[in-house]
Amino acid sequence: MKFGINTSSSLLKSKIALFFSLFVLLTALIQCKTEGNNSSDGTGSSRKQAKNELPKDFLDFYDKFHADSAYQVNHITWPLRGIPRIKDQSIEDLENFHWEKENWELHQKPQFNSKDYVVKFDLSVPNIITEHIIMNKSNLRMMRRFARSNKGEWFLIFYTYLNEFNGGNNNNDTTGTAPNK
Repeated sequence: MKFGINTSSSLLKSKIALFFSLFVLLTALIQCKTEGNNSSDGTGSSRKQAKNELPKDFLDFYDKFHADSAYQVNHITWPLRGIPRIKDQSIEDLENFHWEKENWELHQKPQFNSKDYVVKFDLSVPNIITEHIIMNKSNLRMMRRFARSNKGEWFLIFYTYLNEFNGGNNNNDTTGTAPNK
């Protein structure tokens, strides 16, 4: 794989900072909704609304995944399949892109304004939960796919960086596989 990344670029650094700021904001909304905020914007995006659908073991995993860096790294299938920030990269073979453990930036619990973002959890595939984080008023979205292993543990198996998407719905794509751990 060839990467056209200039890590010293201030533009790249500012985009990465923006992404993680948005991610942190997304987590805050999820946290607020879980801790008893009964208000709803009607989008179906709050974690509280999804809590009835999401398995308790996944909710426990999700909290620990964002709180404990060692736990996070150990609950990702490496190399992690996914899609990088497309505009910042010139990748010859995007279909076979993988995130590497050595270059991983830890995910923090998202905190964001529910008027600006929608979070959806797709449970249509058994033992796989796909999280979609969509920025309202734009085509920017991020996606993470988690799978339950044969031993009942959850793992991040696919990650799409915050990118612009124009149409198309890839909700039924089950890219990534659960480890046999």
